[in-house]
Amino acid sequence: MWVRLLLYMILMLLSVGCGTAEERVEQGDEEMKESLEFVFDIKQQGEDVQFLIGLRNTREEDVELEYISGQQFEITVVNPDDEIIYRFSEEMAFTQVIVEETLLANDEQLSEISWKVNDVPSGTYKAVAELLVRSINGEEVAPRTFQAEQLIIIEE
Repeated sequence: MWVRLLLYMILMLLSVGCGTAEERVEQGDEEMKESLEFVFDIKQQGEDVQFLIGLRNTREEDVELEYISGQQFEITVVNPDDEIIYRFSEEMAFTQVIVEETLLANDEQLSEISWKVNDVPSGTYKAVAELLVRSINGEEVAPRTFQAEQLIIIEE
């Protein structure tokens, strides 16, 4: 009788402490989103579209970022038929090593990308930006945690 009760209690303790890795990642991602602001802004200046992309650390402590390669973000622009008309990484070469960077407390890490739209027909396009960070402070980041969409109106 005591053995069964003891086994039952051990099983209960083990089951309470268990959670799926996916649940832990989702919970951690929400905490990361609260203290790290994903920045994605678009400005059109004549025949140039300027993309501003990156992270702003609103924490009072530094954050360690880990990327799976030298490519830290992706920007894709699609037309109304969902055909890709621009991809940042196209015709680019990136180092194929893990990149670790420190984002200081209350600091930001931003990149500005310019896209020439002189051959792009007038219309409304969707720009999708994603930060390709693999982990923050050693905790895995789920895909599309830092992703945003914006519309671009290109006029002749």
